[in-house]
Amino acid sequence: PLDPSLPQERLDFMLEDAQVSLLLTQEKLILHFEDFSNPIICIDKDWATITQHSQENPTSCVKSDNLAYVIYTSGSTGKPKGVLLQHQGLSNLAASQIEVFNLQPSNRILQFASLSFDASIFEIVMALQTGATLYLANKESLLPGQPLLNLLREKAITHVTLPPAVLAVLPTESLPALQTIICAGESCTDDILKRWWNSQRRFFNAYGPTEATVWSTVAEISTMSEKPPIGRPIANTQIYILDKYLQPLPIGITGELYICGQGLAQGYLNRPELTIEKFISNPFSDKKGARLYKTGDSARYRPDGNIEFLGRIDNQVKIRGFRIELSEIETVLSQHQSVQKAVVIVKENVSGDKYLVAYIVPNIETQNSSSLLRKFLKEKLPEYMIPKAFVMLDSLPLTVSGKVDRLALTKLDSPASGLIDKAFIAPRTPTESTLAKIWAEVLNIERVGIYDNFFDLGGDSLLTVRLMKQIHKHFERELPLSSLFLNPTIESLATSLSSQADSLPWSPLVPIQSAGVNPPFFCVHPIFGVVFPYYELAHHLGKNQPFYGLQPIGLDGKTPLTNIEDMAAYYIEALRSVQPKGPYFLGGWSFGGWVAFEMAQQLQKSGEEVALLAVLDTLAPIPGNIPSLGSGFKFMLTTVARYIWPFFLDYLYLIIAIAKNRINNLTSGLTNFNKIVQNSVWESLTR
Repeated sequence: PLDPSLPQERLDFMLEDAQVSLLLTQEKLILHFEDFSNPIICIDKDWATITQHSQENPTSCVKSDNLAYVIYTSGSTGKPKGVLLQHQGLSNLAASQIEVFNLQPSNRILQFASLSFDASIFEIVMALQTGATLYLANKESLLPGQPLLNLLREKAITHVTLPPAVLAVLPTESLPALQTIICAGESCTDDILKRWWNSQRRFFNAYGPTEATVWSTVAEISTMSEKPPIGRPIANTQIYILDKYLQPLPIGITGELYICGQGLAQGYLNRPELTIEKFISNPFSDKKGARLYKTGDSARYRPDGNIEFLGRIDNQVKIRGFRIELSEIETVLSQHQSVQKAVVIVKENVSGDKYLVAYIVPNIETQNSSSLLRKFLKEKLPEYMIPKAFVMLDSLPLTVSGKVDRLALTKLDSPASGLIDKAFIAPRTPTESTLAKIWAEVLNIERVGIYDNFFDLGGDSLLTVRLMKQIHKHFERELPLSSLFLNPTIESLATSLSSQADSLPWSPLVPIQSAGVNPPFFCVHPIFGVVFPYYELAHHLGKNQPFYGLQPIGLDGKTPLTNIEDMAAYYIEALRSVQPKGPYFLGGWSFGGWVAFEMAQQLQKSGEEVALLAVLDTLAPIPGNIPSLGSGFKFMLTTVARYIWPFFLDYLYLIIAIAKNRINNLTSGLTNFNKIVQNSVWESLTR
């Protein structure tokens, strides 16, 4: 299988390495194979010709030891390696798992995995072997979160195989049709189990490398446990946990996991040395040619006979179910002319999500090196293998034996966002120099480079206001707060300041993230009027999602609008300057939820489609939600009192930030705005 989303260089390598003689594809993907000289069949363009051939099944001479497929995995040499899988392993997997998962022709199976990932083979075979329905979906429908949840619910999926990273973020809403969840791809945690295990549904934890035909052990989790086991071997499969001398280890003692049985691959395509290294002679079998596969995984037997997975012995990792050889990324990085030495490690954030960090010792000084290296890797590696952060070091820490001290690297601070370039680039112009001094003072850091991102350096709503005040003081320019979202680096902000216009026009639209091909998402301000809380949300939605905040009249010193209906109409007019026609995607936090709700109603009345209305932490505007005087007083004492001071500080800095000749107007505007907000909320609830 060839995934068209992979880098062209990787696709070309696989076609050449596998010596593909015939390619089956679609006409829209033909551009990927311009250099392919062998025959190409487009099943859409050539369909009229295909239908003229016999519809009878051809006579097959395939035997159990013939190849069923070749699938490529990450390789330590910097190139992916092809794994040769046989029909006997695939047949054994299908036959054994159909019974385990109680598959019936009436079942509905989702193909979640990409065709370049071997879990997809299992999903397809499960359906074909039983006559069940296999549901294919586009990538947008498979996005973890609400899209995937909607797909599972709408198609009444009964069996699904998902990696823990997806189960961790998938909303745990009602899915009455879902009978079986198979967790596979990486280590399953007790948190995942707590989210998804219940008595009405079966939950399985599956383990196995590509070299043993998808997976080799399965555990059905019937009770809550501290760490879910990976279970016992599937049919016609044996598992050994051995020490470095290939001696079996007793229960509870950690060793390396070895696999043998019908599922073992023939080996690696065009890699005889690696095949000999990983597929060794089986010392526990008298059968000629019997082999063990050396997984590189650490495990131990539990007293009940189940196997507990403990992680990797080498530097291979799994992120979101994808197997990654860190040395492959390191090898490719080392091919760049600016890199002297590269080490890639895995880190984990507070939510338990894993991400890659590359530590680089450069051999030449390069401006914006992180961006250059990221672009270089994207031409050669899949997206899931691109490090999230690049950290430049003078030298790598070493152990006493002279090896790279990876443990020491894990303790170093690194930017989780991956947007900060540790290579310092000094200001080049007077404007950049002034901005750099302002940033260093506001952010309380020693120095700032022209490519550093204000928000990634710790900038927040209060610091933004301080920054804009200092910019006005030094440059006598009034920039809207949105200009910092659009120009978060010194270089881009200096360019904006050098523009001929004295000041940019005020607008309720704040383009927090204006790039991307997805439909824009418009979020209305909360009760205090600022849109800073949306910055992090926009960042997590990614660079392909345009994101606009809506801020109220009143922050600019003008007279605020007097009710929610007028606010909604005003914001609709503003968002239409970006998106003239629907479908519209709207959202609002707290008070902003009521405004977004009103905007949705007005848009629908005018004949426009509202594809999404995301209401965050907002009561529905219905009579039953009108608060009593007692409940309002209790809310003020228990909740508002704890959080009111940060908001007061926001107001203070907002007032200070504006030029002196506009302070009185702004203060009165904010006061009026607060009164109007309170009145509008009560009016909406009453209606």
